[in-house]
Amino acid sequence: MTSVPRCSSKDRDRVVALALAAVAVAVFAWGTGALHWPFSTDRIGGRLEELAGRAGCHATLEAEEAGHRLASCADGDARYVLVTFTTTRDRNEWIADTLPDGTTYLAGTRWVAYGTPATVRTLRDRLGGKVLTVRR
Repeated sequence: MTSVPRCSSKDRDRVVALALAAVAVAVFAWGTGALHWPFSTDRIGGRLEELAGRAGCHATLEAEEAGHRLASCADGDARYVLVTFTTTRDRNEWIADTLPDGTTYLAGTRWVAYGTPATVRTLRDRLGGKVLTVRR
């Protein structure tokens, strides 16, 4: 019969400390946007073509630069802009630098859609994300 090795209280304390440290790192990463909840309201990833397809628009690529791609869209009478980003940080910086005060936009993890408030609310049903307004 083999015996089961016993864990000393010192070893157990180390294991608990490591587990708590791992949880702290995960919570921090999640809070900074490095990790994303897989069931969030943001249903679309960062691909412009996928975003345009889900929105149902005929996208025309207007700009492709380091960190983002921008396309204008037409869907019937509605006109709006879709922008995808490499990172959430790129998205946040672009919003701060580009969108004027009072602009209503739809934000996903690595994308933004903006147009009239009514168009943005309609896009919310198709794309998920969160409707926000620039306030400075």
